[in-house]
Amino acid sequence: MTEKLLSREQIVSEAYANDVISGCAVYFLIKKKVIVYVGQSQSVLYRIRTHMAQGEKDFDSFSYINVPEKDVNDIEMQYIKEFNPVYNKAGLISVFNTRTNQSEIKIGWVTPKDAAEIIGVSRPSVYNYIKKWPEIRTRYVEGHKQIRIDDLMKMATPPQAQTTEAEAAQ
Repeated sequence: MTEKLLSREQIVSEAYANDVISGCAVYFLIKKKVIVYVGQSQSVLYRIRTHMAQGEKDFDSFSYINVPEKDVNDIEMQYIKEFNPVYNKAGLISVFNTRTNQSEIKIGWVTPKDAAEIIGVSRPSVYNYIKKWPEIRTRYVEGHKQIRIDDLMKMATPPQAQTTEAEAAQ
């Protein structure tokens, strides 16, 4: 990726300005002209409606940029690193890269290989976790074959303490 990142002002000034929202995109939740969350979606309007319905993130507008699907994870990560949004903080995790002998910060999503290393299980065990929880399986498929950090934390929970979101709602 050789494109220059948009500035905070460009992102905020474009909030709601686009009237066609389709395709792979990185989106920005904004509160009082401050970017409070960076995410990605194939359907930005649906995802924004989900954020509004959940009420977990306080925002008053949003903006987005269409990006090539192959670049969405990298572009999302670059914007999170650039703007350090308050609601993205929980998604940071440090992973030791054995090839480079350095720690890397992973934001939001990790590969099954990294997930196995982080929680200390085999890769087949990670795939079994993905199959076990329908909500994790769905996000895994929608997340371009990567695992959300908060789902990874569920995988690391001892089996007797694990419940699916459906069981917890009962």
